[in-house]
Amino acid sequence: MSIGIIIQARVGSKRLPKKVYRKILGRHLLEWVIIRSKKSKLAEKIIVAIPDTKEDSILLPIIKKNKADFFQGNLNNVLDRYFQAAKKFNIDPIIRITGDCPLIDPFLIDQAIKEYLKIKEKPDYFLIEGYPFGLGDIEIIRFKAIEKSLKMAKEARHFEHVVSFISDRPDLFKIKVKKAPSNLFRQDIRLCVDELPDFKLVKKVAEHFGKRIDFTTPEILKYLDESPNIAAINKNIRHNYIIPKDARAKKESEKKVLQQIKKIVNQKNPESKGDWDLIMVLSGGEESIENISKGKRNEDKDRLETAIKIAKEVLAKRLKKDVLSESPTIYYNGSNEQNDNLKKIIKKGFLQSHNFPKEKMIISENLYINNTEDQFSKMPPLFLKGKRKIVIVTSAYHIPRVEKYVKRHEKKFDRKKIVLYASMPKFFEPEKSKEEAEKIFKYF
Repeated sequence: MSIGIIIQARVGSKRLPKKVYRKILGRHLLEWVIIRSKKSKLAEKIIVAIPDTKEDSILLPIIKKNKADFFQGNLNNVLDRYFQAAKKFNIDPIIRITGDCPLIDPFLIDQAIKEYLKIKEKPDYFLIEGYPFGLGDIEIIRFKAIEKSLKMAKEARHFEHVVSFISDRPDLFKIKVKKAPSNLFRQDIRLCVDELPDFKLVKKVAEHFGKRIDFTTPEILKYLDESPNIAAINKNIRHNYIIPKDARAKKESEKKVLQQIKKIVNQKNPESKGDWDLIMVLSGGEESIENISKGKRNEDKDRLETAIKIAKEVLAKRLKKDVLSESPTIYYNGSNEQNDNLKKIIKKGFLQSHNFPKEKMIISENLYINNTEDQFSKMPPLFLKGKRKIVIVTSAYHIPRVEKYVKRHEKKFDRKKIVLYASMPKFFEPEKSKEEAEKIFKYF
């Protein structure tokens, strides 16, 4: 078996169509990846794994021209494509590189291999974390880990991403993640190509070095640090990448989240203030608030009623009298179905029964909200503009995750203006809290 690089590539990318086929200085992006990967001194083989479709066959001349081996496999089952490619060319361990990293650094490839070889008991998954995105995205995976993932995975997403199953099941795999050296730990730099601004930035870097193709990570960082306007070309694109962590790290993370939830449940909510201008309600379960079984909790109803309670308290602090038109605004952004349900319930008198004015309740347009990430990313900035304080109401178990979304979207949600408020009743829910702890570890 040989230590080998498998580069995954396809033409049908959604965000930037045919990105690997685009050219910089006369070379296709995939060509850049192959040429720079081949400069590795320790990788014994270079394989490009592409889908076996007519559309992707346009990549074959590029691969052959640059004297790399290739494997054509399943379009959607990337996990199987890796397994079959590794099996055919006797590769173990597999160095995974993606075709959208044209500036991948061969020196960092060799550094990763050296560090991996030093480990006495070889892990199933190895990564040096913290290099600029696109320069050091070098995962080393044992063949048996790919094989096990392929046999045990059930969900479609685990077949679409090579390390998704490993990331979800650290209890089944030995995972080793090291930190990059401090001088190269630069997660503020993104040089992989997912969208057009990424392509523009990579093109600028390549053009700066002219005919050279062997420029290094320190040289790239020096150029970008001296050219902040160029480095900022893709600053608004969020890097969405999950790094597998070992089972011990997962357990420790989940323990901290559960402790945090218990603390939130046991402490008092913040006291209402007169400068709370907007109350943002994060929708609860899909069940309509009028379809409530006897003795069963309805999270959506709890959160809405808590928001109305807060609004009345704020009003009292502002005026010391009951002038409802001066109440802070409540903003609700749920799924299309939840929004429509709430509109129906309001027509039936839900707000009147709570003595709350309709004009102070805003239900978002149907923005196809599917999750909390959507609630933050699709929140119209207009509603946030000029607000002194913004209260976010959600269930107690959900607050630790909401805190992380606020931080993720800090350009839109200024943390200094945000007040997190647990809906009532507030009590510890073991099952939901455990689910949240797992989601936080997975998403963040």
